[in-house]
Amino acid sequence: MDADLGWTAGAGAASHDVYFGTAPPGIFRGNQTGTGFDPGTLEPDTTYYWRIDELNDNGTTPGVVWSFTTRHYRGDLDRDRDVDQADFGLLQACLTGVSVPSTDPTCGRARQDADSDVDLEDVAAFLQCLGASGQTPDPACLCVP
Repeated sequence: MDADLGWTAGAGAASHDVYFGTAPPGIFRGNQTGTGFDPGTLEPDTTYYWRIDELNDNGTTPGVVWSFTTRHYRGDLDRDRDVDQADFGLLQACLTGVSVPSTDPTCGRARQDADSDVDLEDVAAFLQCLGASGQTPDPACLCVP
């Protein structure tokens, strides 16, 4: 996954210290005069944190820590970045049937079609992404977090 970060410079800012990583506030990535940063390829289903500190003749003004989570793979119920038989077992354990809402909070990702039940429509959507253990799913299987 690829993303670029951008911001509006604070009044009087001469440069910006960029922090980015998987723990707040992120790792210092350097000082720059531009207002954009390319973090490189991002991992799926990962929360990233970033902060921009503004520098000028009066010193440094620390920025606010922001975060975002990248999309996950549809069907990756155990969050190991593949869709395999282990995920299928979890999906089966969550099956409720048509129009029977799933009340188990651990079954949230089993609802593949965004309604409240886990039924054969969810199984069909899951099977479109099913692969082997350790195999990266097709990018078409990425979901909104």
